Amino acid sequence: DAAARATWFPSALLVTRARDRAMGTSLLGPQHDDLETHVDGADARRFLSQGQVRLVALALTLAAVGAVHEARGRSPLVLLDDMSSELDAETRARLMRSVHHLAAQVIATATDAALLPVPAGADVEHFRALAGVFTRADGTGQVPGTQ
Repeated sequence: DAAARATWFPSALLVTRARDRAMGTSLLGPQHDDLETHVDGADARRFLSQGQVRLVALALTLAAVGAVHEARGRSPLVLLDDMSSELDAETRARLMRSVHHLAAQVIATATDAALLPVPAGADVEHFRALAGVFTRADGTGQVPGTQ
């Protein structure tokens, strides 16, 4: 039932916390799920490039954000990890404009901030993460609450 599903994940995270810290990574979570996409019954990864597969996953993410916004009247927090991989500059720019139009709070990661084009009018803060410590990219200091 819905109540059991709502409490399962937080409880499981508590159980695996010590192991996760020892491993230096979370071993439980949606980042370990693989999305299978089929077109006419065939695995899309067999005939689409990695960039095209990535675009399919991003399109589904944007559609889900839109559906949540429509159902709840507000957008969810959007997490886009390693945004720059497998996408060309024009596609990254279009994606960032699409995300900006959702009026959602977005956390996007990339190996280089220059790979994440900022749409005109977007309110953006850049941070660097190194060994569990987050610092403001403008050099104003460490983010409170990080190591």
